[in-house]
Amino acid sequence: MFLKSVLLSFFLFFINFNSFVFAQDGKSENAPLSVCKSKLNDQINNIIKRDEWQQSRWGILIESLSSNEVLFSLNSDQFFVPASNVKLLITAVGLLKLDANYTIKTPVYLDGNSPHLNSLIIQGKGDPTLTTTDLQLLVKLLKNKGISTINNLVIDDSYFPEFGINSSWEWSDLLTYYAPNVNSLMLNQNAVTLTILPTKIGASVRLIWSDEIAANQWQIDNQAITSQDNTVSNLTINQVLGQPILAIRGTLPLNTQPDVWNLSVLDPTNYFAQSLQQLLLTEGIKVDHVNVIKIPNNSDKIPDHVIIIESDNLTKIITEINQNSNNLFAESILKILQVEFKNDAIINDILTDLGLDRPSFLLTDGSGLSRQNMVTPSALVHTLKAMLLTPNARSYQESLAIAGVNGTLENRFQDTNVVGNLRGKTGSLTGVSALSGYLDRGKSPPLVFSIIINNTQQSTKLQRQTLDEIVILLRNLNDDC
Repeated sequence: MFLKSVLLSFFLFFINFNSFVFAQDGKSENAPLSVCKSKLNDQINNIIKRDEWQQSRWGILIESLSSNEVLFSLNSDQFFVPASNVKLLITAVGLLKLDANYTIKTPVYLDGNSPHLNSLIIQGKGDPTLTTTDLQLLVKLLKNKGISTINNLVIDDSYFPEFGINSSWEWSDLLTYYAPNVNSLMLNQNAVTLTILPTKIGASVRLIWSDEIAANQWQIDNQAITSQDNTVSNLTINQVLGQPILAIRGTLPLNTQPDVWNLSVLDPTNYFAQSLQQLLLTEGIKVDHVNVIKIPNNSDKIPDHVIIIESDNLTKIITEINQNSNNLFAESILKILQVEFKNDAIINDILTDLGLDRPSFLLTDGSGLSRQNMVTPSALVHTLKAMLLTPNARSYQESLAIAGVNGTLENRFQDTNVVGNLRGKTGSLTGVSALSGYLDRGKSPPLVFSIIINNTQQSTKLQRQTLDEIVILLRNLNDDC
């Protein structure tokens, strides 16, 4: 019944679609001549059948939102690696099950009375937005309550029954900020910045960390040296397999800019614990013992007095996920859904309820970093359409990046009439690019589309340029010829 009601409601809904979705006006009308609708198939095929794409695989579905007319379809019901377009599915389910105003609440329990606490228990609930500033505010509050001693600081990291690195992610990604550990108590997105600077010719490069606690988790094997001016920079950073050793190799020219690396925190649970302990000590609050819990212990009595650290609402969280393609946030929402509803298959169940055919998607993670994810362009288009008929339609639409304006689309479509008229989600892995979303066409009916390239050796730049070329064609489509 849900799918039937969606289809019956489309026409009435899209009377006001343009004014509802697209707050930005196009910034440029520097556009190619209009493209006749009758020639669209030929025009798109001329692009994707160029010599450079002969070994690549394309999946495309383009539909009119007002009439559901299919304007172009190629392999639209076949599986593709979707990269970060997976986030369109995860955020849809998040909104449907948790609601746009849902917040993640991290409880902090106090056992004892000022000035001495028997225990301070901070119980992780998977909030990916926690920062050092949040902990500083907590510590200030404790100080203002007159607390000077904590016998036992308890870090409860057991909310997610399984946490850490997704086993289907590639080893080469795991050191980077975009493939972090996902645990119940995350801090500063479980990421740390390493800046590498030249010193003098023949000498070791200099390392500056944004966070010493995170830095101290590594044993550093720095064999990178400073090279002569105007030579090639070829720095590499790798983790020694199975060991907490960071191997830095290569050269950095003397006259070059610092080389900045954003890395994942090696042990996020202890990073959180040590960071909080240090902040407490800085404010003069002594901690006698630190206890880290990674396995649930439901027999423990929870103290009555509690302080709540509350995240931004889900609308803001999914905006970060879809506009900036934040992997950690996406993985956190997936895990929260699985825990709160006691259902590891909740994504499959809700998407099926939304009208997607079960064989049209197979998901291994929430971020799209896994190459084991498989999704059809039809599934993505269906999700985009169906979400417009839900109470959280506005939150979903406005979570997407706007072409030429913000997020992962900020620097794309510049000097074209697509600027401000496309809300979309990008996706990128080596050999994979995707773009799906809603396209406003002014006085013509808006379009919904999904375009995915797999199995290509072409550069990421060329992949994106070609995807954008197709979207520009759509923006200039003339329905009357």
